[in-house]
Amino acid sequence: MPGRLPNTLTDTGFGYSGVTLNAHASAAEIEPFLRGFGKVLYLPERLIDVFTGFGVAGPNYIYYFIETLTDAGVLAGLSRPQATEVVLENLLGAVKMLRQSQKHPRQLLDINNSPAGVGIHALYELNNSDFAAGFSAAYWRRSGVPVNWDSAKPLLPATGRAAPGAFPAMRLKRCGLRCISTVAQPGR
Repeated sequence: MPGRLPNTLTDTGFGYSGVTLNAHASAAEIEPFLRGFGKVLYLPERLIDVFTGFGVAGPNYIYYFIETLTDAGVLAGLSRPQATEVVLENLLGAVKMLRQSQKHPRQLLDINNSPAGVGIHALYELNNSDFAAGFSAAYWRRSGVPVNWDSAKPLLPATGRAAPGAFPAMRLKRCGLRCISTVAQPGR
């Protein structure tokens, strides 16, 4: 349907609608309607494009991740239904653990990986494949937020200069013409 901004999570009651209010609308007037689609996130107008690139397009990143991880399971020998079920269960369990534990994902990665184990080797390969950089680039390039790709920091609209403290836990390096890879800084 032309002109429609799809957000598949609203069909499930999950996900967010990003909303900017003006003098003609109040939260009390519109929130009952919007809650019918899921959660509501009130934002200043300057963040609506950011929200669209991150919140509305976010399910695409998750769907793509699930498809890719499922394909890896099939490549390793599982049937597609087996691989799909394992991936979905891992995803649900990981989200539940994040919410239940209130820990940062990095803390859970540290807990979940044993020295020289399968998990840490898999993370090493993901880091070498520019996995995180692909997600970051997909978001920033489509969010409408101008980015200084030499330093991979969002630009401040008023000055055109890189925002201070952007990506504080990462060092970014250029690799070829198309990608930026993320490398965690020691001690972070």
